[in-house]
Amino acid sequence: MDDIWFVKDFNGVQKGTKDNPFSPKTAQEYDAQFASLQFDADGWHVRNRVIRYGPGEFLTWGCYEFGDFATKDRPRIGPSWQVLLSPDTVISLDPNLPDSYIGNWPLRVYTSASQWQQYLWWGREQEWIDLTPEQLWAGLSECQLVKGGTINLNFEALAQRWMTTGWRCCLSAGLLQGHGPAWEDVHVTNFGTHKPTGPDGKPFGPSAENFPLSLAGAVDGYDRNKLAKLDPTKYIFSAHLPDEKCPHHTGCSFSNYNEIESNDQISCHTITGSIGQPTVHPLSAGDETSPFVNHYHKYAYQQNNKVDLPETHALRNLVQGFTIYNTLRGDVSKNLTRNCQAFYYSDFFQAKAVDVHDNEALRTLRGACWFLSDGGPDSEHFSSVDHKFRRNKVTFVGMDVDYHGGVFLWNIDRKPPSPDRYLGRITIGGEGEENDFSFDGPPGTGNIAIHAINADRVTIGFNKYGDKLREIVLTNCTNVTRPSLWQRFVYWLKRVV
Repeated sequence: MDDIWFVKDFNGVQKGTKDNPFSPKTAQEYDAQFASLQFDADGWHVRNRVIRYGPGEFLTWGCYEFGDFATKDRPRIGPSWQVLLSPDTVISLDPNLPDSYIGNWPLRVYTSASQWQQYLWWGREQEWIDLTPEQLWAGLSECQLVKGGTINLNFEALAQRWMTTGWRCCLSAGLLQGHGPAWEDVHVTNFGTHKPTGPDGKPFGPSAENFPLSLAGAVDGYDRNKLAKLDPTKYIFSAHLPDEKCPHHTGCSFSNYNEIESNDQISCHTITGSIGQPTVHPLSAGDETSPFVNHYHKYAYQQNNKVDLPETHALRNLVQGFTIYNTLRGDVSKNLTRNCQAFYYSDFFQAKAVDVHDNEALRTLRGACWFLSDGGPDSEHFSSVDHKFRRNKVTFVGMDVDYHGGVFLWNIDRKPPSPDRYLGRITIGGEGEENDFSFDGPPGTGNIAIHAINADRVTIGFNKYGDKLREIVLTNCTNVTRPSLWQRFVYWLKRVV
């Protein structure tokens, strides 16, 4: 299959080929041309396309994942597509998109097509009902990729328009799915998220939590619920791929965070597997009373990425650099955040064996947070285990509230309590693996290097602690291991002899 090309200022017949590329002048033209590539004549997804862009700016109205505007004529990335932008390509959400297209749902520049769409949008309901989970698994996308260029979310301009509607403004670069999806060398700019505020100035209504660069095994409820019928010990996303092809963010970056209008949580780089409800009917998206089943990626990694925000932001934002859920192993290394509230954040689902090492979390409040939230789908079974935090540099913005930590572990009390929740088996530092915790600027009385609440089997090795920093605060923790007096003496002796 020939590559599809988008370029600027081509005046010939537009066929999408290298010699006769698409050359849209408006967002409407771009969206129509991109959407035309998604289905074949019979309404089945076209697989394995390669989309290439020349330099210049291309406008789009984006694509809603769900809601009234989630229709089949919107631009989506098909299964196993590769979208390759030149270094000078800019894909921008059109700041002049029509008022009629402003909705109360997340809006994405790139979103991955889900398998149910080629059935339910084309009148094949019974075929969808009859489709087995094994057939759905066999049809998952493989190595879906967006690489290069800049994605401009134009949040500042669009948030002002959304705010007049009383709806949340949740704008995203995109979400890719299947086995081994990836974002590589993508720059996201002019980003934020806004939740409506009431007369008292406090946010209300649906969450505007935003995941601007997301990767998943499966996203939509229709797909996830079918997959949930499969044994998660035998069906593992990306299991047949080498580690380097497993889900990843590499070389990506964020800039121009809009602090003024943003008032909800943003997790910049997020990877997850899938969580579904196997007892839900195939034509129903979900049922809060049904049990949940988690499916995992074999491995996922986030390396050499950057979220570098202006100096004014650290105390006033909800920006988090990195998150990995529902993978059997994870690696977060050689990344940088500056002036973000948290470098790494995890509080939902199942988090397993994430190794956070050799990163810089500069001017932050939280280096790595492994939490168990007290609410959310399947919260009675949340777990977070077998993590490592080593050889990281964490510098704090001083503050006087101790709701933070360079490493912050917290199994939040849930009502009613559940014996199936577990946070533990976490190692922090060690000889040759020391983390470096210190202040950048005036110290605060509330900053804590290592802070743990309701955690089990925490191993705290050797680390470097800056002046005036509270080193370790543990509350209701069990089976904590720390260097003995003799080990500390030997460690000291090695450094002075």
